[in-house]
Amino acid sequence: MSDTHRILLAPGLADPAYAVVIGQICMIWNQLEDMLGFILTRYFSNDEQLSRAILAVSGNQSRMDLLSYLVETKERDPVFAEGMRAFIKAFNICRENRNIAVHSTLRLTAPMAPAEWMEKPSKSAINKVVKYAYDISAMEQVQRDLLQTCSHGAHLISASILNEFYKTRPDARPKDRSDWRVPWPETPPQPRKLNPLPPPTDKGGIPPPPSLQE
Repeated sequence: MSDTHRILLAPGLADPAYAVVIGQICMIWNQLEDMLGFILTRYFSNDEQLSRAILAVSGNQSRMDLLSYLVETKERDPVFAEGMRAFIKAFNICRENRNIAVHSTLRLTAPMAPAEWMEKPSKSAINKVVKYAYDISAMEQVQRDLLQTCSHGAHLISASILNEFYKTRPDARPKDRSDWRVPWPETPPQPRKLNPLPPPTDKGGIPPPPSLQE
């Protein structure tokens, strides 16, 4: 079916679960962005105002480039540095998936029909779109990956803060174990990228390959 027969569909009208998961993606993403401010303060002598000022005038790619630079040039703890490298990689994948989920439009080919695919404006070409399979389970996986990345970052920075505190305050160290250091969190598997659909087949229509790429 040609693109002239596409019908715009307001998100949630065909599938309320889609609207719910998109809302969850947005909320978790906001928490993940806010966490960057706390992570950056580690390298700015705990100057929270400075880190928030940097966040206010930079985009997410610039922020992660800065964080990568700081980790590679300023970080003295090799275990924390390795955890941050994994966090940065996961953050970038989550950012791409979040942008696809939030900025895509659901499409269908007949009135009141279920949504069949999603479209997002192309960054590289004007008046072109990138198509993705409409798959609620893929959106739910994006939400879980965001939550996992947010949790990993929170545990990393919490362990770092506590270990730095215990170094300077021996009297506050836990008394119930010989090793007072807070263990670093395990690095979770990397998120999976949302995979664009291939071009339409010769017979027309959109083939339904898996939406997520390992």
